Amino acid sequence: MPIKIISSQTEEDLKFKSHWWGFPDLPDGVDFPLLPEEEDDSYEGEGELLLTFICQIKLDEIARYDKENLLPHEGMLYFFADLDYFLGDMEVPSEGLGFWPEGTFKVIYVQEADRLNTHIVLNEDGTCACLKAEALSYSPTTDYDYGHKLLGMPFSSQTEEDLKFKSHWWGFPDLPDGVDFPLLPEEEDDSYEGEGELLLTFICQIKLDEIARYDKENLLPHEGMLYFFADLDYFLGDMEVPSEGLGFWPEGTFKVIYVQEADRLNTHIVLNEDGTCACLKAEALSYSPTTDYDYGHKLLGMPFFEEVNEAAPGYMSLLQIDEDERWHLRFYDCGMINFIILKEDLAAKRFDKVRLYCHCM
Repeated sequence: MPIKIISSQTEEDLKFKSHWWGFPDLPDGVDFPLLPEEEDDSYEGEGELLLTFICQIKLDEIARYDKENLLPHEGMLYFFADLDYFLGDMEVPSEGLGFWPEGTFKVIYVQEADRLNTHIVLNEDGTCACLKAEALSYSPTTDYDYGHKLLGMPFSSQTEEDLKFKSHWWGFPDLPDGVDFPLLPEEEDDSYEGEGELLLTFICQIKLDEIARYDKENLLPHEGMLYFFADLDYFLGDMEVPSEGLGFWPEGTFKVIYVQEADRLNTHIVLNEDGTCACLKAEALSYSPTTDYDYGHKLLGMPFFEEVNEAAPGYMSLLQIDEDERWHLRFYDCGMINFIILKEDLAAKRFDKVRLYCHCM
């Protein structure tokens, strides 16, 4: 099973422990990997160029997640690569797309990780020549998931799995009889010059029995399906339509639907005039626990931005949606949207009381 890697800032001393960035702790006889001479022709400084240290992983920590025993469960695994350009140094060449040349990356495994030496790298002015070390934690994930992960398959937003009647992000919603695809109110589509009515963007549908194990407080129902829609065309790249802006969005520009019985559903297929699919390709969903104020896409908890809590005291986040490069999804400058709800309304399944708030940096 693939293993999700979660890095977090800490004041803990991470010497000889698993960590991302910082300095590597290498055993006697193992040197800090260098960039091959033929790869550093554009370098005008003195001395040799080091590869960027990415992370070191104590393998006994991931043993519980490696059900197939693909990795050793003792020792340390180190990762290095030529990342200077990708970390912001635009004056050095990048390795580009596709396969990287031998020597521009290195993976080191040592079986005994009890006699290590920290390789400290400093700039000419004596300052630390690396990003601050971050602690690592792990959780199970899916084969084709995005983000930092060990094992599994390279990320792909294209899934071959048929997600009809299952939890998924984007794609087409599977709605029960009598429930229509939500429309944008007429007063909100004045700038629309085409024919027909404007649909809200279908975001996701979640089979609630799948998240029951993570919902320890039983805040959500644990049966049925939960659907989320919003007016996201502008934020998905259509600059010719108006955006709903920051702050609270008007009623009708979003909708949350809950159905208790999710076994007799109809797929609502939406096509463009030329017959092509009018949505992003459906993606499978998986879940893992997180913290109350975490960023990213999440169910429940509190909004990441404190400003949302100040604008809507007493509300909690039902669904938080972050910017996402994979979908070219942008909420102005590093923004997010939160579907928010009062806890008592959530307990009573009053999803018509949900509000939507957009905020950015």
